[in-house]
Amino acid sequence: MRRLAILLMIFIYSRGAIGSEIDTIPWTASNIAKLNKLDKATVAAFINNLGDSGSPVLDPYRISSFKWEDLATDGRAELMIWTYFPAISWLTIYWREPDGTFHAQTLSGEKNEIKDLDGTGKKEIIMDSYLDPAGRRGANPTPVWPQVYRLQGEKYVPATKDLPGLYAYYEREILPKLNDKIDKTKRTWPPGEVDNAVAVLEMQRDKILRVLELDPTAGLEEAKQWVKSENPDMVYNSWCVFQDIPGHKIEADSAHQTWLQAMQRRRSNAP
Repeated sequence: MRRLAILLMIFIYSRGAIGSEIDTIPWTASNIAKLNKLDKATVAAFINNLGDSGSPVLDPYRISSFKWEDLATDGRAELMIWTYFPAISWLTIYWREPDGTFHAQTLSGEKNEIKDLDGTGKKEIIMDSYLDPAGRRGANPTPVWPQVYRLQGEKYVPATKDLPGLYAYYEREILPKLNDKIDKTKRTWPPGEVDNAVAVLEMQRDKILRVLELDPTAGLEEAKQWVKSENPDMVYNSWCVFQDIPGHKIEADSAHQTWLQAMQRRRSNAP
């Protein structure tokens, strides 16, 4: 028992010693290159030392990537950590106040890119956000869309169509490639899989049209057709669309029940 206690003390001390390396380097733009040379174990230990005893332990292998970035172009660097679990991924941003205290913000979604869309010097974060509230769908295509977050004060908030550069970003960089991918998917995917594969791409396109307010109900008519499908995946897609468009809770609840029934039939017919 005494040996176990000693080993535990060594573990706690070593974890703190590793993580403390980050605390000795000022989080400034001039030190970004040095900070980015650290490894995942060091970063995980530092984050674990920040949390209280009730916080879950961040394992290094859950970190898909990390980087320090001067997001506001103010000379201060923020730590960005992308972590993942089997069904969902997210980004956590840590920043340090002049008095040494730390704050954090978490955004759900998969890694995409960091760009200054409006030319202000403050960088927007673009995350592939899930249109499926459950996160990833395993082997099935997962509907995601590139959601833009803008820096407001010290935190990131979802960008609206009023953000300069947002319309151009979607219109020039995203929608043309997305339409080409929809056309290619229709031509190349096998018959039993093509409907769902096309649907998740159309859901992404329609979400962008709704955000830009080019078509506030984009995807609604498709969802009304998908809910009638014998394919549970298509019914599930309709549920995701209905619940994302304001004023369609009744259709969303009905689609969810229809999906549950379809899944029950699929399990009953399984060999």
